[in-house]
Amino acid sequence: MTKQSLRFNDAAMTVLFFLSFFVASMLAATAYLQSDSSWWTGLTGALVLIVLGFLGVLLVPEIEVTGYTSPAVFLVIGVWWCAGIIGLGSASALVLRRFRSAGQVAGIVFLGGWILTFLWFLT
Repeated sequence: MTKQSLRFNDAAMTVLFFLSFFVASMLAATAYLQSDSSWWTGLTGALVLIVLGFLGVLLVPEIEVTGYTSPAVFLVIGVWWCAGIIGLGSASALVLRRFRSAGQVAGIVFLGGWILTFLWFLT
């Protein structure tokens, strides 16, 4: 391995490390908020974002022959990512809130989310 490729691998691992930390933080925040609220609030928020993503797909212009993609496509992908994070955080909080306090639920979801997303990004 050359020194330059080693630097790229270190930079890529750093990005994946902090990206997984960010995803785990959002999962934990969602789980913390869901553990004290009604059962339907987080799941409804995720469902609304999924529907908004589909509406965005219908409103985004088709890809032209030149191959340029509309920036709105990335907004739709971001909305679906947020819906997934909210849905996973809410579902995990609904399962864990019967057995643990809100802070413990957030900690468990954060650690599990960080490990799982970091391993998922590595594959």
